[in-house]
Amino acid sequence: MDRLYGNVKEGHHSKWIDEAIYANDIGHDVESDNTVYALAGHAGLKVNTKRSCRAAALFLGLLCLLLLAGLVALVFLYTRDNSNWKTERVHLQTSLAEEKDQLNKTLALQSQEKWIYFRRSFYYVSSTRKPWNESRWDCRQKDADLVIINNDEEQEFVRRWKTRMWIGLSDTEKEGTWTWVDGSPLGSQSYWAKSEPNDAKGVEDCAEIHSYDEQQSWNDAPCQNEKDWICERRVK
Repeated sequence: MDRLYGNVKEGHHSKWIDEAIYANDIGHDVESDNTVYALAGHAGLKVNTKRSCRAAALFLGLLCLLLLAGLVALVFLYTRDNSNWKTERVHLQTSLAEEKDQLNKTLALQSQEKWIYFRRSFYYVSSTRKPWNESRWDCRQKDADLVIINNDEEQEFVRRWKTRMWIGLSDTEKEGTWTWVDGSPLGSQSYWAKSEPNDAKGVEDCAEIHSYDEQQSWNDAPCQNEKDWICERRVK
């Protein structure tokens, strides 16, 4: 009986030991698996960390390139604007010098009693009579030329001297083609008197103010005739 009981106890104890060993093996396996998972997770974390670092480095590199490009652009714009400013300053100084010189010339002309200012031009009416070519030469000596009449107002202004005088119009280069002393052709706006120009006897190649009491007062006359003349100097 005792032997049987002892065998039962031993068998029970042996079974308990086997179960404990099995449980321990299972626990060991679970722990091993957890360790493997932990190591795998750690390795994955390292991989993700490396990828994140590379992405951050790439982003910073691109950002630096953009900043460098922006800096280069700013330097370029500054240099260009500075160069443009210097050019504009030189141009302004040159313009001011030219304006000053022109003003001095204008004041010098105003100080001469025979020059009269009208709409950005100075006019000089002679006190003697000369042929057309000599009259023009006198104007050129005064840094002017025979008058060019451009509009009704200027025509009215010239007529008010009430004297016959040469103007800067002729057809000496080509008969019938009237041109001003600056080389420009006579346009549709003209102030010829009735039946003029008629080139009487084929020798009338220079224009004069003739019938000054009328707006249509131009006449063609022989260039060698001696008449008063009117010079014009334009203010530039």
